[in-house]
Amino acid sequence: MPAANGFVTVTPDTRYGAAMEAGSLDWCYAQKFTVPAGTWEVAEIGVYVNADVGTTGWFHLGIFGDDAVNGCPSTLVTDSDSGALSYDLSTPVAKINHTYSVTPQVSAGDYWLIIFFADNNINISYDTLGGTSVLNNLGSYPTWPTDTQWHTHYESVGDFSMYAVYQSTTVGSKIMVGSMINIG
Repeated sequence: MPAANGFVTVTPDTRYGAAMEAGSLDWCYAQKFTVPAGTWEVAEIGVYVNADVGTTGWFHLGIFGDDAVNGCPSTLVTDSDSGALSYDLSTPVAKINHTYSVTPQVSAGDYWLIIFFADNNINISYDTLGGTSVLNNLGSYPTWPTDTQWHTHYESVGDFSMYAVYQSTTVGSKIMVGSMINIG
């Protein structure tokens, strides 16, 4: 799949946007996206990043609901925290992703994909045009900001290279096909 961000059905194989934005300790960068009609499970979450020379950067990825009244994320979607992810300077820009063993569920509506920086060593890829994004530094890594803490945020124009791969909640279900013989 070519470059893409947001909620997608296939993992993008190239980064979205050519610019890089430096992350900072305890900062969250959040990007708002819309999930299409239906109920979905998220199989994977990822981001395109690079690290400062000679360093390893740490971060979490997560999905938050939408607080439409305050124009910001609300609360973390159950089971959507990726846990600690890291990147070192092995390539200039790389996709770092997490495959969920317990898949978070999302339904039609707006959600926020978020990267939460554990240090000052990670840079995130982004496109300078479009996108609804907010920045917040009121969490204390690895404890995500609360719904109320998100109300204090900085608005930004930019389209971060974060994505979440969704699929039908029936994917993986097993259907038994067979025949019946009546002996009688």
